[in-house]
Amino acid sequence: MIHPCIAAATSTLERLGHMQATGPVAPGEHLLPGVYFSADLSQSDVKITLQDAEGSLLQATTDVTGTPQWLSLNIELGEGSFAVEETLGLLAETQAEDPFTVWPFIRSFRAGIEYDTPFSEALSFETAPTVSTLLHQVALGDPLAEGAGYHTLVLPLSVRSSSFTLRDMRVLHSQTLEAV
Repeated sequence: MIHPCIAAATSTLERLGHMQATGPVAPGEHLLPGVYFSADLSQSDVKITLQDAEGSLLQATTDVTGTPQWLSLNIELGEGSFAVEETLGLLAETQAEDPFTVWPFIRSFRAGIEYDTPFSEALSFETAPTVSTLLHQVALGDPLAEGAGYHTLVLPLSVRSSSFTLRDMRVLHSQTLEAV
């Protein structure tokens, strides 16, 4: 049986691949249900422009002034729970005009409080299309292992002006042997 967060991610990424939107989008504005950019606007200004992403999930240019603490693409995974020793994976094909490397994480919300579980590996955006596989085995003490919650995949982006393409992405899940 497919994990509910993986089913939600698969559906959302499929819809993102069919999205035809171009032009400006503000941080916090949903590109489609469950997908939005987030940025620290307290000491900066971030302008995001979607470009024609034919054949890709998303292509965007960011124009950043000031020094934001964060800029990210967020993909809601919905409600679910993960057990210790389950593995969560991220398979992504990315590209950027100027290379950058980021550390994706899963943000979990429980009782109005947010908790972050980082992937064990970084995601690189290089000038040539690059395929990356990131795996994270859920460990005791990870917020993901703390019971049911609402989860969001957070892909940090460069906090400098840049152009990037998310060519393709899949979120994967493997249960523990005891759960099978």
